[in-house]
Amino acid sequence: MIADKYISLLVALVGSLGTASIGLIFPPMLEILTLWLDRRNNRFYWLTFSKDMIIMLLGIAQCVIGTVTSVVALIESLTGSGLHVNCPD
Repeated sequence: MIADKYISLLVALVGSLGTASIGLIFPPMLEILTLWLDRRNNRFYWLTFSKDMIIMLLGIAQCVIGTVTSVVALIESLTGSGLHVNCPD
């Protein structure tokens, strides 16, 4: 069974998706949505918006990089060979 043999790789895949989304993408998005209607009365809304966008972009980057790394490691383990690129000398 795949889950028994490669559980650590599957946990890494789920962790890369879950950690980034729960910790770095959803909270800033909720803050932007919460403050959206009051943005004209808040003098420093642009600062909060900029901070939240930077955090969300870092979370998206972490999610993509972690997912790609986990999928590549899972494919390498399943096929038994590494995904190596042959560069000409």
